[in-house]
Amino acid sequence: MKLFLILVLVGLSGCVNNATKHVPTRADLSKIKTICVEKFEPDGRGLHLLIADTLRTLNYVATTADKCSGNVDAVLTYRDKWMWDITMYMISISMKLNDPHTGFPLAYGQALHTSLTRQTPEETINEVLNNMLVQ
Repeated sequence: MKLFLILVLVGLSGCVNNATKHVPTRADLSKIKTICVEKFEPDGRGLHLLIADTLRTLNYVATTADKCSGNVDAVLTYRDKWMWDITMYMISISMKLNDPHTGFPLAYGQALHTSLTRQTPEETINEVLNNMLVQ
């Protein structure tokens, strides 16, 4: 019986699929039209470009920069984490949308997919942005 429970727990541990979002009640996302995606410095995979492309498909004007400045409605930052299981895959990504002038957090989204529920980076980015921004 103990062996069975251990096998079930080990099997289930590879099946995590979780997406969350948080939008503070006083944040008005409807006014956001232009977003600058700030490149996560260790990112060597160009995820900032994928994020900007996905934002454009959601009808935002999106730019990218190492450090965002200028006339935008919001700054999006992200952090990605990768794991190895036969191949490298993105296990999680978190994104935060901030007011460019005050730094006030406007929205937060995160997705976690372990090996058995893994998605492409494009799918995971799309999942997070849709959760955060599409009402």
